[in-house]
Amino acid sequence: MWYSFVAPTSGMANISTTANGLTDTGLELYSATACNGTFTSIECDDDDGSGNMSSINRTGLTPGQTYYVRVWGYGGARGTFGICVVDITPPANDEPCAATALTLGTTCSSTNHTNVNGTLTGSIPDPGCGGYSGSARDVWFSFTAPSTGTAHFEVTAGTLTNLSMALYTAATCNGTFFLIECDDNDGPANTPFLYLYDLVPGDTYYLRVWGNGGTSGTFDLCAVTPPTTGSCFYALHLNDSGGDGWGGSTVGVSINGGGYTNYTLSTGNRAMIYLPLNFGDIIVLNYTAVGGFQNEISYILQSGNGVLFSDGPTPAAGVVYGHTNDCVAPDPPRDDCYGSLPVCGAASVSSNPGNTGLKPDLNLHNRGCLSNDERQGTWFNFGISASGTLEFTVVPSNGSDDYDFALWGPETSVVCPPSEVPYRCSYSGATGNTGLLLGSGDDTEDSSGDKFVNEMTVTVGEVYVLYVSNWSQSGLAFDLTWNPTNGASIDCTVLPIELLSFRADALTTSVALDWVTASESGNSHFVVERSIDGEHFAPIGQVQGAGDSYTTLEYAFMDPQPTRGINYYRLKQVDVDGTFSYSNVEAVSFGLSISVGTPFPNPATGSVNVEADVTIAGDAELQMHDASGRLVRLQSVVMSTGKQLHTASIDGLDPGTYVLTVKAPDGTTTRAGRFVVQ
Repeated sequence: MWYSFVAPTSGMANISTTANGLTDTGLELYSATACNGTFTSIECDDDDGSGNMSSINRTGLTPGQTYYVRVWGYGGARGTFGICVVDITPPANDEPCAATALTLGTTCSSTNHTNVNGTLTGSIPDPGCGGYSGSARDVWFSFTAPSTGTAHFEVTAGTLTNLSMALYTAATCNGTFFLIECDDNDGPANTPFLYLYDLVPGDTYYLRVWGNGGTSGTFDLCAVTPPTTGSCFYALHLNDSGGDGWGGSTVGVSINGGGYTNYTLSTGNRAMIYLPLNFGDIIVLNYTAVGGFQNEISYILQSGNGVLFSDGPTPAAGVVYGHTNDCVAPDPPRDDCYGSLPVCGAASVSSNPGNTGLKPDLNLHNRGCLSNDERQGTWFNFGISASGTLEFTVVPSNGSDDYDFALWGPETSVVCPPSEVPYRCSYSGATGNTGLLLGSGDDTEDSSGDKFVNEMTVTVGEVYVLYVSNWSQSGLAFDLTWNPTNGASIDCTVLPIELLSFRADALTTSVALDWVTASESGNSHFVVERSIDGEHFAPIGQVQGAGDSYTTLEYAFMDPQPTRGINYYRLKQVDVDGTFSYSNVEAVSFGLSISVGTPFPNPATGSVNVEADVTIAGDAELQMHDASGRLVRLQSVVMSTGKQLHTASIDGLDPGTYVLTVKAPDGTTTRAGRFVVQ
């Protein structure tokens, strides 16, 4: 039997047969000068289709040209069959250099996409999740990292119901790609979900989406970034280890004493809520437990790359947290590589890991023997201060937990996350002590190993990163002890700057600023910035840095023209390569007869306290105003000179947010700050 078709503009087509009475066909594709002219065979097939049926996928056809198809029954068989020719033009974003550019919104606004006819991009590293294989039909998206460095990506299934996605970084679309993270089922209904908070603003990133097991179809995708309103934002993570949502449990968020906005995870493993806040805003969390499976529920309140508050599994019910926003992020957690604990002088350390941190640091390309990636673990970093050999031992507190570890290096600085497979790695399924031990006979071991791998020969100047993982996930502690031999010694790695202290003191006509660094690496200079509202800062001077230093250094700066009232100061530390970071904010009262601290406790019941530093003694007042500015409570106090503590009763005040001000003996009024009455 003969058929003909005209090649589509893509020059790509699939010719396939389906069984009916005839269950085994042969198929051959020809070009010809005419139907009665010279025929040239292009391709022949007898069983690439379903069962023993034939199928040909062909690219490079000449658009608009007529081609001929010959079909026959294998071995002379006869019967009926089906035949179809399909244009197999791949999606426009089939390759990274044709990636669809994503617009990041502040809410999830989905756009529809397809991977039908997509082809495998074989030159990009395997993403390591989601049943990715040689039959994968991947499509590509790109985006520019926002100024916040934060974004997350959600997928809603269409006709493609089982899909995955992975995020990569690359200098160019046809350059070397590095895998950042891969996920296949953290979102609702087992769809993928990715959250990143350490993106480099302005850099281009690439998102790969494919159907598990080679499947194809349509799907919706949205890319979300935090709003730029407010002074800064918090991220509220909602997690469920069971993947079926919270069953009606909620985290309520109140800002400045307003009503609670309740958030829940309806289905899936995780969700993300961004909370824009102004400087000085008071945030309160209230957890309401509904139904069972509370042991699967947890949540985290994140600021920057640190954790302000976390609870769960089995979170506590009721009002559990209150905080006055200062836009200063806590240090990263030790269960993230960026929060790795420096090991100084081979000192023994203890840790009690309980989580995997805010971001996954391990993937298919850097995890080595740790085939389950991160469990519950702690990250460490250390540098080699003298050459020799090195051993260490990880000792579970109960003697019977199953601990694993991986160690990366040598590098010249701390690399997070690790970029290569570990230098030493143990994933033994046995319990008890593990570590590096002379004569162990292997550098890495799988679950059948004996818990110990070879010692290391180390050289001065090398830097290593170590991850100790509690595979048992028991929440029990471990001790890490070191055994440097043959002259070796280890010490803390040098961070770009380690700021020991920063303070501001009001003088008669100026404000004195001083700060101390423990070490510096590539530190160009400090920019001193001042604000009168705690939100909007402007530079008022610059102090030269030391470049590289391994000793304690002291710095000083004088602000000769502070404003009357509260002045806020911070340091902008700038590296020689232009990168920078900010210190904590220091506030100081200038030109007032009294300076006061913020009210505490916060939230409060019964009474609230305030610290005062007074230069003029006499009668004073503690004044409380509600959210509308109405004076609702006035309490007279007698103040002496010097530092002192005063307590104001809040009995009878309705729950909500209030502002405490102090009227000093000389008649001047100073705002202490907001507090919440429960």
